[in-house]
Amino acid sequence: MTDEAVSSWRFDIHKCILKNCERVVSLVCTKVTEDWGPLLELLALVFNPSNKFHVYNSSRTTEETAANGEAEGEKKVEAGVWALSVDTRQPRGWLVDLLNAFGASGGFQLVHDRITAGNNLTVPLISALVRPFGFCYELLALNTVKQYFLPVIEAVPKFLENLTDEELKKESKNESKNDSISSIIKSLKNLLGLVPGREEDVKTLEMFRLKMLLRQLQISSFSGKMSALNEVNKVISGVIYTPQRQTVTVSNQNNEEEDWLTADRMAAWIKENKVIKIVLRDNLHQPQYVEKLEKMIRFVIKEKSLSLSDLDDIWAAQDGKHEAIVKNVHDLLAKLAWDFSPEQLDHLFECFQDSWRGAVARQRERLLELIRRLAEDDKDGVMADKVLKLFWTLAHSSDASTDIMDQALAAHVKILDYSCTQYREQQKSRWLDKCVEELKTNDKWVLPALKQIKEICSLYQEQPANGMHGGQRTATVVYRSEVINRLQQSHALVIQIADNLTTYMASIKEAGEHVAKQDPNDFSPDGRYSHTAQVSERLNFLRFLLRDGQLWLCAPQAKQIWHCLAEDAIFSSDREICFKWFSKLMGDEPDLDPEINRDFFESNLLKLDPALLTEAGMKCFERFFKAVNCKEGKLTMKRRATLMDDLELIGLDYIWKVVLCSSDTVSS
Repeated sequence: MTDEAVSSWRFDIHKCILKNCERVVSLVCTKVTEDWGPLLELLALVFNPSNKFHVYNSSRTTEETAANGEAEGEKKVEAGVWALSVDTRQPRGWLVDLLNAFGASGGFQLVHDRITAGNNLTVPLISALVRPFGFCYELLALNTVKQYFLPVIEAVPKFLENLTDEELKKESKNESKNDSISSIIKSLKNLLGLVPGREEDVKTLEMFRLKMLLRQLQISSFSGKMSALNEVNKVISGVIYTPQRQTVTVSNQNNEEEDWLTADRMAAWIKENKVIKIVLRDNLHQPQYVEKLEKMIRFVIKEKSLSLSDLDDIWAAQDGKHEAIVKNVHDLLAKLAWDFSPEQLDHLFECFQDSWRGAVARQRERLLELIRRLAEDDKDGVMADKVLKLFWTLAHSSDASTDIMDQALAAHVKILDYSCTQYREQQKSRWLDKCVEELKTNDKWVLPALKQIKEICSLYQEQPANGMHGGQRTATVVYRSEVINRLQQSHALVIQIADNLTTYMASIKEAGEHVAKQDPNDFSPDGRYSHTAQVSERLNFLRFLLRDGQLWLCAPQAKQIWHCLAEDAIFSSDREICFKWFSKLMGDEPDLDPEINRDFFESNLLKLDPALLTEAGMKCFERFFKAVNCKEGKLTMKRRATLMDDLELIGLDYIWKVVLCSSDTVSS
């Protein structure tokens, strides 16, 4: 009866199938009192108008009508038959005959008596007895429903309501396979819908169905909860996708029945019964369970029924739990957040910050990952802006470790890099200015701000060495050097960094002589970065500005840096860092203004006590010595050799001082 090839069979084969169906009906009537499940399942197949066999033969009239004519067929209806055709275009006559044969054999009476007697009833048995008629309810005569099924409709809910929690839990174990309770109530609702004036009872049945689902969600095992959640989602799908079912064959009364459970009422039921809180209690380590949960919560969000306490419950469900639960709930929130209202989103971000305060390193890492995901694919920039501000706030947490702060800032840069908004360039510019502002006002946050400026600037591509490609340039392309030049023009960044380094070194000197006795690699003035890092990071950033911004280091800043690190060093490592940094500035592509080389060399390097020179200091001296004398024409560079054109070299006297005063390694 369910074979796809049914339409290709001859008429005599169809008649044989019909005769066999009549035998099944007769057999069921004989055996119905024995509660034989497989036979009742076969009856559901025979009475299902949607199977291939009945769909193909839906236009056939009843045998009675065909034999006796339409008039006698109508008399038969008046005489009180059990089923009749309701649609002249698709009378489904063969199915009507099978139903009448069932009634003639006392089948309806047997089903009625078996259920209303109440002896040894089980949920699967009631489902097997009622389900066949829930399929073909439209063909049943009104008297059949009133006489045989109204008492059943009254008896079954009482039986289900009287099930103990243990019995219901036991039934729920197999619920995922057949949805017995829901199928019973749906079948009863279909049958009751045929009786005029029973609209209130239909509503009561609908609410009873929800009540049973709620009980299953509260007490069931995983499979039972999954089944109940599936059923809740089916109800939700019904109220979302079929709110106004109107067809020619459905009466106005039926329309009201279909429409009574609206999306508003369903959302109100979920809220009143705290269904979200119930389903969050357990099973969150199961991805398929969380997937079902997502559908329900998304419906509640769209109905504007998700409260802030619901959000708290969702967030609390993963707090301090196993990693699998945390991952599943974070995935859930990442998907749902796009449907949140601004108020809900703000509240979620408050949850993030509250959790951040008491979280350990691993929890903070997971939290950062979740927050970063929220900003992905943001087209209008609203979510991205919120997330960027949150990352900035989290990175500023005084109790955040350096690793966690670095992760927050790395995620901050990643969002700026992958931003899909049309205002992405303005977004980056705003955060660059914010970092510069931090540099000016927060002496505890200098290094993170410098690092962030460098990372954001590095998102821009470098300008090609040969200028524009064939004279052409895309209007939207902004090069790194242009961004750095804008910062330099707006904030005099090179001067700021030089001043900042000088101020920092002065503050360390003011701390007292005991500081100089400490190891600069361990000594941490701000409790986060060592002194060595404080100096080298500032210098490295300055070199980045000069190199990538194609800027010159001018005389005042060069002398300022030399003075505070080489001449007025607190630790010997300060001087070593200074020597190495100036050596790099005087490399193949110098970053020091060539016009100031001689003046800087004579007034700074040549004035330094030769005893303070190290190997790095000698390398620095050598680079300045060659650069200055080549510019003055006293030395000539020839491939790998340097030729002398003048015996009066600038700085030659200083070399003799170094030989006499420096250590053996340096003088040699």
